[in-house]
Amino acid sequence: MRMKILFSMVALATIMVSCGTQKQATTTTKSNSFGEEITVPCMEYSYDDVNNYRALGSAIGVNIQNARTEAFESAKSMLVQRFGGKVKSVSELYTRSISAGNADNVSQILESDMQVTIERMIGDAKKTCEKVTKDEAGNYNVFIAIQVSKKEMKDLVVENAAKDERLGVEQHRDEFRKIFEKEFENE
Repeated sequence: MRMKILFSMVALATIMVSCGTQKQATTTTKSNSFGEEITVPCMEYSYDDVNNYRALGSAIGVNIQNARTEAFESAKSMLVQRFGGKVKSVSELYTRSISAGNADNVSQILESDMQVTIERMIGDAKKTCEKVTKDEAGNYNVFIAIQVSKKEMKDLVVENAAKDERLGVEQHRDEFRKIFEKEFENE
C-alpha cells in the first residue's frame, strides 16, 4: 500500500513538472517567417486616442530611478519633437492669414510662445503606464507611457497666444483656433 502511494506521488510530481515545463515553453515570444515577434510593455498606451496625445519612452540603467527618469524624459521628448513641425506650420499659416506688416516677428514670437506652452503641458504629462523589468545583467528596463489632453493643450495654447498683445491673436482668436485645430487634427 505504501509503495502504491509513493509510486502515485512520484507519478503525479512527474506529470506536474512536465506540465510546468510545457507551460513555460508556450509563453515565449512568437516566431514567424519575418523573425521573432516581441511584445513591448505599455505599447497599448502609446497610441493617440480621441482625447489624448500619447507617447512611449524607454530606458535601461543600473539605477532604477535614473532609468525611470530617462524613460519619462524620452516619452516627453517624443511628443515635443512630434509637435515641432506643427507649431511652425500654425505660426506661418496664422501670420499669412492676418497679413501683419511685421509677419516675421509675429511668427517668431508665436512659435516661441506655442513651444513654451506645449513643453510646459508635456512636462506635466500624466503617466498612463509604467513597467519595469530587470535583465540577467542586473539592468533595469523601464517603459513609461504618457498622455496629454488634446482639448487642454488647444485651449491653453489659444489662451496664452491671445494674452500676448504683440501677436494680435485676441482680435483673431477664432481664426487662430481654426488654424491650430486643423494642423493638430491629424496628430
